[in-house]
Amino acid sequence: MPPKERLSARMLYRSGVLRLKKVTPFPEKEYLAILASILNVSNPSSLVGEMDRLKLDGEVESRLECLLVRRESFEPLAYILGFEHFWGRRFVVNPHVLIPRPETELLLQQFLSEVQPDAQGVALDLGTGSGIIAISIAMERRKIQIIGSDLSQEALKTARVNSFFHGVSPSWVQGDLLRFIPENSLDYLISNPPYVPEKSRNTLPPTVLRFEPQTALFSGDDGLRHILRILKDIPRVLKPGGQAFLEIGKDQSDTLEQVLCKTPIQKFIFLPDFAQIPRILVIKK
Repeated sequence: MPPKERLSARMLYRSGVLRLKKVTPFPEKEYLAILASILNVSNPSSLVGEMDRLKLDGEVESRLECLLVRRESFEPLAYILGFEHFWGRRFVVNPHVLIPRPETELLLQQFLSEVQPDAQGVALDLGTGSGIIAISIAMERRKIQIIGSDLSQEALKTARVNSFFHGVSPSWVQGDLLRFIPENSLDYLISNPPYVPEKSRNTLPPTVLRFEPQTALFSGDDGLRHILRILKDIPRVLKPGGQAFLEIGKDQSDTLEQVLCKTPIQKFIFLPDFAQIPRILVIKK
């Protein structure tokens, strides 16, 4: 029996893009990313000019079909590829950790804008997940002692993989929010805690609801359970002059301002995201 004729990448590209149009507004980009991951090509866009010349054997075609089926089921592209980019760097991600989002880059950007390059002290990345914030700080602010904590051991395993890949060594600790932190021990606290209200569960896209870790997303009926616990402990764990940086939900600033005005925390500000919605809370002790 003669060997099966290899199909040109162009033929598969057309049909694959049509399939992906049902699940993503960026079908061409995502198809190229999937194909590039199979072919071990670092720049997916470089495949565009190779489509007519490139022939795909049966093994590649089979792997491509498998990944397309996963994406058609709404599995996030980042989990399929096994990585996502954050702050210009590549990080391993999997269903044990949230996929990095632009708002969290704003959180890190605010931290770096207020904490000078030669700053020293102890910083805690609370709810570190894949370790993107802790590792980024370790690479950008080399004199700071950075700790990454999470309740999930599987998340911490992912963070350790990422720290090894990037050649930095934050301390990784399993813990429930700030319970394990001694009094007046932190110069900086930074966190992207769970803040999605349970009542919003059915409004989330299937890529999020079916695949991302629920414990890292939801925080009680109003989305504030974790943040309120953190705010209660901030006066205890921050050193005098210390700072905290928290990512919050899009409709939570008014409620949090009312809460903060009744606490020992007197210096705070809400900063907007790209849509001018308050999304970053900065606290100074």
